[in-house]
Amino acid sequence: MELRLQTLTLDYFKGAQHQRIEMKPQGDTVIVGDNRSGKTTLFDAYAFAWTGKDSLGRKEFGIKTKVGGEAVHGCDHTVTAEFDVDGRPLTVCRVYREVWSRPSGSETDALTGHETRYFIDGLEKKTKREFDTELSAIVGEEDFRLLSDVTYFFNLTPEDQKRLLFSLVRPVTNDDVMSYEPRLGELTELAGELSEILKGKTIEVYRKEVNEARNTLKKDLEGIPVKIATKQEDMPEVEDWEQLEKDRAAALERRQEIDNELADIASREKASNDRRVALQKKIGDKRIELANEQNRLREAANTKRTEVLASIRELEQEAAQKRRTVEDNTKTIIERRSAIERHQKEVNRLGSEMDALRDEYYKISAEQFVMPQNETVCPTCLRPLEVGELTSKEATLRERFNEDKSRRLNANKTKGASLKQAQANENQYIADYNDEIAELEEGIKVLNGNIATIDTDIAHLRETLPDEVTEAPTSPTTKAIEGEVADMEREFAAMGGEEHTDTADLKSRKSAIDATVSDLDRRIANHDHYRRIQGSIGELKEKQRAINKELAKADKVADLVDMFIKTKDAMIVERINALFQVAKFSFLSQRLNGKDNITCACTVNGVDYKDVNNAGRINAGLDVINAFCRAKGINIPIFIDNAESVQEFLPTDSQKILLYVRQGEEMPDGAVLLASDALK
Repeated sequence: MELRLQTLTLDYFKGAQHQRIEMKPQGDTVIVGDNRSGKTTLFDAYAFAWTGKDSLGRKEFGIKTKVGGEAVHGCDHTVTAEFDVDGRPLTVCRVYREVWSRPSGSETDALTGHETRYFIDGLEKKTKREFDTELSAIVGEEDFRLLSDVTYFFNLTPEDQKRLLFSLVRPVTNDDVMSYEPRLGELTELAGELSEILKGKTIEVYRKEVNEARNTLKKDLEGIPVKIATKQEDMPEVEDWEQLEKDRAAALERRQEIDNELADIASREKASNDRRVALQKKIGDKRIELANEQNRLREAANTKRTEVLASIRELEQEAAQKRRTVEDNTKTIIERRSAIERHQKEVNRLGSEMDALRDEYYKISAEQFVMPQNETVCPTCLRPLEVGELTSKEATLRERFNEDKSRRLNANKTKGASLKQAQANENQYIADYNDEIAELEEGIKVLNGNIATIDTDIAHLRETLPDEVTEAPTSPTTKAIEGEVADMEREFAAMGGEEHTDTADLKSRKSAIDATVSDLDRRIANHDHYRRIQGSIGELKEKQRAINKELAKADKVADLVDMFIKTKDAMIVERINALFQVAKFSFLSQRLNGKDNITCACTVNGVDYKDVNNAGRINAGLDVINAFCRAKGINIPIFIDNAESVQEFLPTDSQKILLYVRQGEEMPDGAVLLASDALK
């Protein structure tokens, strides 16, 4: 597919108030102009029409036209590009315009933002997405810049350059690489079949994993000598652990003998003490039985007094409850009266606000329309408006004034109705609270009468209250229990005090033996600690040998993987460079420490790209564009700035627009002269 630019029209774009450039129907178009005459602006306009960015890929750049240093307002900034696409016409237009609106409360419009409109073949697209989607079906933004700008590719990062170049050729398979370099067969011997090693991941990812594994092995290896030294420092002193075990057994036997003797003494003392405790319990139980019987007799004698006291307590509780009710109702009355005061203040406040609303209503009703003086002239050139324009504008402003006045009057009425309803609600609260206060006061009178009656009943009951029986009554039963208690207490006294044998010497000897056993246990435990440390040191040394062996294998695998990647890149480079005439690429740059760093470097006829002159760089860019055009099957117009530096351009199937700086009066045949005053 071939995209050929036919015309490019600029309206108020980057200083071009209006300019139309017609391209040659066949061959290349040469556009000649002085410095700062706007040649690069044409490239910016071409890129803006298709991508919305300038020729450098910037979304934010100076689109607006300025006169006298100030941006021209009230006009559209437009670029229209007419193409021929394989014999079919295509018109692409992008319009950047200001958005003006009248802020609330203002009588004049103000610039509030910008918008972009999109047209294809004269039809406006609803959204940028729709516009971009339709153009991307022809050529996407990255391809547009890649195929139209000779510098674009060389300004990309090495990673992006490599990615694009690799997309030009048939991929080199892993099997291709293995067949090409026989030495890589050792990789299979060390790590296994390549398909099993990778399992869907790239060889670069595998190389990273191998290097990470090597670093982990090195880190593990570095820590082993330190761990061995640390364990050797923790090694306990060597002793005759067999003799220590014999000494411990003898000490335990002596301690057991003392424990048996102490157990015999404790058993004898426990039996004697158990008998004393059992008799004490029986005495206690009998005393409890005596007290219970005496309490039963006392309660029987005080039955009438208890009944009268219960009646008094019941009446006192009833009176206390009624007094609490009186207190609660009194507090409620105080709260309601306070609430009435608050609601009355709100009624008064609402009344004042309603009075203010009435004054505002009369003031709005009295307002009359007056034509603003600044609306009688053009905002751009300040000339007086024609009679027809003035009449139409006055009618519009009068209609807006009347609509605003009607809106404010309606708002005033609505707010007044709301305030009136709020005042009615407040008055209803006051009435409800007054009714509640009257009801509560009547209830308090009734409760106070009930309390007086209860107090009279309590006084009468206290006058008739029988005397309390406090002495412990006696009966045949209590006398029998008292006799049993006396007999048991005499028996307890005859038993004498608790038995106690002096065991201090036995316990002292046992403590000494315990200290000896603890010391022996500590020293014997060192034997197990010694064996564990010896075993750990052996394991660490074995691990050290294993890691060294594994690390040597990993180093070899890493070297082979690097060889694989370099071989693969070399094969791809060979295929890539076959696609170019003057440009050649390489992807390896040697580091100082001997490791390879993958980059993307270009030479032009054997000279580094950064060292060639402008003509060489332009032809290298054309060489790159030709290769990508062939790969993608599309040719689009190429803009070349500073084209006067090139004596012979590399042939292209794409249309070229050559931007020349004018030198003297001579011009290339058929060139379009870009007048220096065409752009303002």
